[in-house]
Amino acid sequence: LGRAPGGSFSFETAPFKLTMEMVECMGGKDSANFKTFTDLCIQAAVAARRHGETLYTLVEVMSFHSKLPCFSGNVTATLQAFRDRLFLNVPEDKVGRVVEGLIHKAFDNFGTAKYDQFQEYSNGIAK
Repeated sequence: LGRAPGGSFSFETAPFKLTMEMVECMGGKDSANFKTFTDLCIQAAVAARRHGETLYTLVEVMSFHSKLPCFSGNVTATLQAFRDRLFLNVPEDKVGRVVEGLIHKAFDNFGTAKYDQFQEYSNGIAK
């Protein structure tokens, strides 16, 4: 929720980390395993969306007078970003297409590769 390594300065622009190596472990983009991965991501997004209002309300209640670091900045923006990640503004029949777009954007993302390089050089953390 609203927190990322590096704070407001971050190489990470991908919706999530999905490296070439991860996809190769699945057998490549054209494999049955990658299709299963995509299908499961879509199912997870639909499930999160179905319970989205409840999840959002729980997080919203937790944000009041919270000392948690994720609520230390602009709470309204943090809550809106969470709401967006629950796909509450997307019709259910369009969620699959949106998730496929996120997977495409995440796959072998330039920012992810640069962030991994930065971590390796600055902290000795290999990808």
